Amino acid sequence: MAVRIISAVVGFFILLAFVLIGGLPLDIAAAVLSLIGMYELYKAVSKELKPVHFIGFAAEIYYVFGFHYAEFETDINLLVLTAAVVTTLVLLVAMHDKISINDVSITWFGFLYVGVLMYCLVLLYKADKALVWLPLLCAWGSDTFAYFVGVKFGKHKMAPVLSPKKSIEGAVGGVIGAGVLVAAYCAVLVATGSEKGIFVLVPIGMIAAAFSQIGDHAASAIKRQTGIKDYGKIMPGHGGVLDRFDSVLFTAPTIYVLFSVYTHML
Repeated sequence: MAVRIISAVVGFFILLAFVLIGGLPLDIAAAVLSLIGMYELYKAVSKELKPVHFIGFAAEIYYVFGFHYAEFETDINLLVLTAAVVTTLVLLVAMHDKISINDVSITWFGFLYVGVLMYCLVLLYKADKALVWLPLLCAWGSDTFAYFVGVKFGKHKMAPVLSPKKSIEGAVGGVIGAGVLVAAYCAVLVATGSEKGIFVLVPIGMIAAAFSQIGDHAASAIKRQTGIKDYGKIMPGHGGVLDRFDSVLFTAPTIYVLFSVYTHML
């Protein structure tokens, strides 16, 4: 337990440092985190599939530093995407005896699942720096509250095969607990000068917390199907990047989409 706590504290301060610095360092951190997560996923499925690593990694690097950071024109991005798809198919033809359509599919799935969803944290930061903490509050707060509520009141299993220890009661407690944390966070923001309307983030956060639990089960389903316990060992006591960020991969895009819809409605 001590190792797990120390690892979490160290990880938090590293994340805090990159958030405070922002700019290119934050993009680099997001890219590195995504690449590690993609590698973990590719390694997990490598017993039956052979992901084309360099295609997935190249797509992620371009997505961060070309598509978003450099803000290339739409037609250039479309050209790059077209070239990437054609290159993938050419590779499939040239190496049809070594790689299959399933190998190619998991390659792009890894990019979309880890790379694109992870970068939503940076997109939130660019929309409003205060928003970058919400996915973490919703994911990790929901997980913490769900655990304690589940231990105390849990009777009905939510996903007995994927996560036998998690209950419906715990899931509800996690959503409510995340809502309380987001409300407290919004109160702090209001006290420091943010608009009072920011409390709209509370229902958004609760919806994201519900999605965080789907993200957790999705990662568990992949681990069960690939026969692994953890995705990696990069974070002592926590496992790999995907073990720690599986829920965040769902909360970040959920909050980004819902907040974007809300701001466009104003």
